[in-house]
Amino acid sequence: MRFFILFLILGLFCSRTDVFAQKFMLLDKYGYQRKKLNIGDNIIFRLQETPTRYTGYIYDLADSAAFISGFQEPIALDKFHTFYFRRKSMDFLRKGLVIFVIGFALNATVLPTSAGTFNDWQEQAAISLSFLTISQATRLFTWRKYKMKFKRSRVRVLDLNPIETAITQQ
Repeated sequence: MRFFILFLILGLFCSRTDVFAQKFMLLDKYGYQRKKLNIGDNIIFRLQETPTRYTGYIYDLADSAAFISGFQEPIALDKFHTFYFRRKSMDFLRKGLVIFVIGFALNATVLPTSAGTFNDWQEQAAISLSFLTISQATRLFTWRKYKMKFKRSRVRVLDLNPIETAITQQ
């Protein structure tokens, strides 16, 4: 009985919502990895008419439109111009380089007070600033863009619910 209750709790609270999602938006760029956006995902995108980046989440999908939070009306799929996705590896690299910045900066502040050291505190400060510059330069590569204006790219909504597709085919 204890195992049944444990599996029931794990099944209710540890399940992912995208497993049960039947509709999702698929970004096809031939030659690249496909991106799958489920209902409830946060997205950052740009429309064709405006240079403004919009942020929102998908709260519903139709056959040829997406309902995004912050918009009063649905957005047609052919109106999307660019999708932006965050590269998590760049954040990890930037935070790792900041550890070196802190280490060399602390070494530069301690060196003038300690006697008998062979390192110059100005060199340590210069190394710290160079690591800081490199870590800030990774911000240029943080966002990955998926442009949908080319011939070989498209945005689709796929519905994998077998019950609704069987009813609509009859």
